[in-house]
Amino acid sequence: MQILLKRDYRICTIHLIDAHHCTDASKYISAVLLSLQSMLMLETPHINVLSKVDLIESYGKTAFDIDFYTEVQDLTYLFPKPTTESSPFTIRNHKLSMAICDLISDFGLVGFQTCCIQDKESVANIVAVIDRANGYIFGGEYGSSESLKVVMKEDVGNERVRELWMNNS
Repeated sequence: MQILLKRDYRICTIHLIDAHHCTDASKYISAVLLSLQSMLMLETPHINVLSKVDLIESYGKTAFDIDFYTEVQDLTYLFPKPTTESSPFTIRNHKLSMAICDLISDFGLVGFQTCCIQDKESVANIVAVIDRANGYIFGGEYGSSESLKVVMKEDVGNERVRELWMNNS
């Protein structure tokens, strides 16, 4: 890694998470925890991407709006208090689930961008975020002021996802 940085390579880590993880609370928490771990272990700018958002409703109904999953808001809502009808596994592991949610919230580092590979605007938004993260927008030998104009435009990613691919909002 240090060799690449000495040679003036601009490094950025992209962590792709399939959007189907949003339909199951345990899978989503696992994906967020994995993202947090890789962010802490790698010494590079890090971008988390929810991919295949165009298919999110085909995987099943999400419990919350897409903003909840991209902004990684209060995760304790994913695990309501167990009731007498809850499975023994749910009752036994509720405290552990809450502790993991608190750990993720305490760091407050994880957030996701959305991407649909067939949508040019979605891909261009991801490229713009990557350019911001690795410093390409600031020019240098290969950067330009045109890239700065493209990158600094307003981000409307989640609104576009909601419009194009989600029927429930």
